[in-house]
Amino acid sequence: MRKVLVSQRLDTIEAYGEVRESLDIRWGELLPACGVIPVPCPSKFPPEQFFRAINPQGLLLTGGNDTLQFAPDDSLSRLRQMHEFALLELALSRKLPIMGVCHGMQIIAEYFNFTMQRIDKHVAIDHPISIEASSFLSRFLGKESVVNSFHNNGIVALNPQFTASARHTGDQTIEAFESLEHNIIGIMWHPERNKAYRESDIKLIHNFFTNVSDKWELSTP
Repeated sequence: MRKVLVSQRLDTIEAYGEVRESLDIRWGELLPACGVIPVPCPSKFPPEQFFRAINPQGLLLTGGNDTLQFAPDDSLSRLRQMHEFALLELALSRKLPIMGVCHGMQIIAEYFNFTMQRIDKHVAIDHPISIEASSFLSRFLGKESVVNSFHNNGIVALNPQFTASARHTGDQTIEAFESLEHNIIGIMWHPERNKAYRESDIKLIHNFFTNVSDKWELSTP
């Protein structure tokens, strides 16, 4: 199994006067099924020291919080984005596989200066996507799929280093992208929020972080 650093959302808990980092409990069930040992990375711990101590084999940027483009005055969004940018730079320097999920995909988009905008009808809804036939993603999801959606911000244009591997079949916003130069993939849906984890998502995550054959079959953690 591969050790993968996992970023966490930040929330203010007013009743206790605390800012807490949290990770959806379902990631702890899903990721072992993907051959991944999740290692949550605290935002106040120096990232360089964490990388040296843990020696991770990948980076997963998860959901929650807005990016600074859409919440410029939010202190938690600023703290999280600074932390995730530092994790990105370290992972890129080590040529590690990097996956972004929803917020995590948008963080990658901000880091590489993609074009994003506010969008409607993408929260708490399932919708179809079309998938680029030549993409890594298509090996596991085929030419089309239906995915969950929990975001208000959409990516509408990439830079030349990336390619769109999936789009919303209606408004054509980018639902997944892949890097042409780095080992990076972003998806806008939440694999951990499906009531029954999809085998296609499990195979995608497993193969992305472990680089094994796409004939890998679901195994018990």
